[in-house]
Amino acid sequence: MKDTAYLLLHGFGGSPEELNYLKNYLESKGLDVYSILLSGHGGGKTEMSKSKNSDWIKSAEDFYDKYQKEYHKICLIGFSMGGLLSTRLAVHDKVDKLVLVNTPVYFWNLKVIASDIFGGILHRNRKALLEYKKSIFDTTPIAVYLSFLALLFQTKKLYHLVKKPTLVLQCKRDEAVYWKSAEFIKHEINLQAKLNIYPGGCHQVFNYASILRDQMCEDIYTFLSKPKI
Repeated sequence: MKDTAYLLLHGFGGSPEELNYLKNYLESKGLDVYSILLSGHGGGKTEMSKSKNSDWIKSAEDFYDKYQKEYHKICLIGFSMGGLLSTRLAVHDKVDKLVLVNTPVYFWNLKVIASDIFGGILHRNRKALLEYKKSIFDTTPIAVYLSFLALLFQTKKLYHLVKKPTLVLQCKRDEAVYWKSAEFIKHEINLQAKLNIYPGGCHQVFNYASILRDQMCEDIYTFLSKPKI
């Protein structure tokens, strides 16, 4: 049986690709890193509309179960909704460490959203405006959003049960997750959690924040490679 598997869980409506930069970084350090495509994801709105939180939870549990049979220890790295799913898995005995990146408790940073839209108009930043247009008009069915919200509220009650060393990372300019979410998680997990709040950044930090993502990758690796006391 091998030593440690590092499992990456992506966010709501996303895919493993949003964590490829982090995956490649950790693999370059010699770690055994694995990703998952959660149920209902990767196939567009039609496929997503057929899924609900119980399907995403089962995907995460099956993902964990596969590698816990092959490895002595499991480290979980969850991005956004993947952080909610990782938190639920953290009760398992083989889980060694937990990393939560831009994981939601509170939604939307309206100040950042307004600034991005105004700046996009002022500077004719078509890419920035298209991202917001996509989020508004390429909407996921309301029933799927409600299922996501139920997962969030259920998980919010579980953080105090986490007894594993945890690293909580949050970008202060995350437009989708209000940065105080990280403070709530840190408070609930308490002494087992280390909190890093980064100035700047965005929600999809590993895709769009070219300087900050390197710092975050380094911080994650340092945490994962540090021996437990």
